[in-house]
Amino acid sequence: MAAPFVVQGPAGVAVRDRLRVSQADAAMLAEVGVFLSSLAACDLAVRCRQGLGHDAAGWAVRERELTGKSSARWAGSIVTVAVLKPNSRLR
Repeated sequence: MAAPFVVQGPAGVAVRDRLRVSQADAAMLAEVGVFLSSLAACDLAVRCRQGLGHDAAGWAVRERELTGKSSARWAGSIVTVAVLKPNSRLR
């Protein structure tokens, strides 16, 4: 086969290991998890109230509101999950 039709193998490295953290770090990570879960739960409730009539503008409003409570990166992740997760169950 010609070169353009040959797919190269994976070039990345997968690391499968547990983080070794102190008890203080583990407690802090647990608190962060609880905090982010509460933000996600609130956002999911807003998303469910929107029903099927959601759009990009509503997505942007929800993301801006979450950015004020966390960071743009976490807000984007939470809003994306709230949009994709419920739809994946419909398939």
